[in-house]
Amino acid sequence: MAENCLENPYAERINGIIKNDYMIKNKISSLNELKTALNKAVALYNHCPNGSLGMLTPIDFELAVEQSSANENQS
Repeated sequence: MAENCLENPYAERINGIIKNDYMIKNKISSLNELKTALNKAVALYNHCPNGSLGMLTPIDFELAVEQSSANENQS
């Protein structure tokens, strides 16, 4: 799931959040419904502020990390 084994717990935690917090309430009866619900859940997760990330969304956090890394490489 991740690039290395140290990242796997984080990937599994995200999968659990999406499954247990977003998907479990849906009554899915087809593969198309599952795909639609999963896309919606992932979009909601990625755009929802997260306290563990300093109230940034996961997308904003990733962008901040990339920008910080780019700034360090320029120094």
